[in-house]
Amino acid sequence: PNVKIGEELKLSKVEAKMSQTQPPARYNQASLIKELEEKGIGRPSTYATIVSTLLERNYVTLKNKAFYPTELGKEVNQTLLKFFSEIFNVEYTAKMEEELDTIAEGKTKYVEVLTKFYEPLENLLKEAQKESANGVVCEVCGAPMVVRVGKYGRFLGCSNYPKCKNVKPLYEVSKEEPEIAEGVFCDLCGAPMVIREGRYGKFYSCSNYPDCKGTKPIENRAKSKKFTPIPVPDEKCPKCGSEMVLRTGKNGYFLACSKYPNCRSTKKVTKDEVEKLLHSHATEAETDN
Repeated sequence: PNVKIGEELKLSKVEAKMSQTQPPARYNQASLIKELEEKGIGRPSTYATIVSTLLERNYVTLKNKAFYPTELGKEVNQTLLKFFSEIFNVEYTAKMEEELDTIAEGKTKYVEVLTKFYEPLENLLKEAQKESANGVVCEVCGAPMVVRVGKYGRFLGCSNYPKCKNVKPLYEVSKEEPEIAEGVFCDLCGAPMVIREGRYGKFYSCSNYPDCKGTKPIENRAKSKKFTPIPVPDEKCPKCGSEMVLRTGKNGYFLACSKYPNCRSTKKVTKDEVEKLLHSHATEAETDN
């Protein structure tokens, strides 16, 4: 419009538009191969192997034809980026693919390419091993134990592997009575988890330890509201006769023996029963105050 300096403009219309950003679509097999092609990673003869390796090593899972990273995949990715970022990047890999092509074409000797690769890799491995050292010694052969990543998360493994295959949990279990982790259950056996403290701080541990060695990190625990078990005097444990208490878990409220973990008896409770127990508990609390 034709306007003059200092001219007052009149607002004629205000229009609000709502918009939001969308995350990029997850890769499926076709889109991943297309991305590899565009970045110069791999060759037509290796694309199928790349995809099958990701699945076989449990780095990703397929859901509705889309790839989702597993906990193991996330751990491996974080570790590689932390210690080997110089070689685990798109530019480096694409350049390596080009050098492999020159070997196939007879323009370069493979020894030269491998030497340039292995010397820096050896130095990076030494630095990674230094940082992963934790002061724990293998009780079998005396070698240092190092943090490794497996299907179910991190653990301590002998640095003398494969000559020595000794492993142990990353977190040493305290002998003190552990605190029950309300609403947290073991991914391996489904049992309730407890809070223990080890070399690296507090963590969730399976209540069936040592029969089950499932563990998981504690994340944002400070933000979660803790539910205090409510005594239910009228309900007795069918196994040991002790008083039952009302607890809450991932599937809602349930009754559990007050002698946990010595007794792990549980019992289902209806919604109406829960409401009565909660109301009764709240009324008693008000009366006490």
